[in-house]
Amino acid sequence: MPPSAARRWSASFRKEFEWLFYESMATVLGFLGMTAYIVCVIALAAAITWLVVKISPTSAGEKPPAKSSDS
Repeated sequence: MPPSAARRWSASFRKEFEWLFYESMATVLGFLGMTAYIVCVIALAAAITWLVVKISPTSAGEKPPAKSSDS
């Protein structure tokens, strides 16, 4: 007994819905992954900057003379 037209339409609709669902989930997960990547890159840059500032030598007590604005 061949399947009815309604049953064929239902199966086709379900397959298309599943495809759209997986496609939209891939988009959402891709966006979340890209956001996480950007956050990690910014955090790494901040950590490296903080580390360089802490490690770099400082001149203790030696300050350049202040420039006066009287010209």
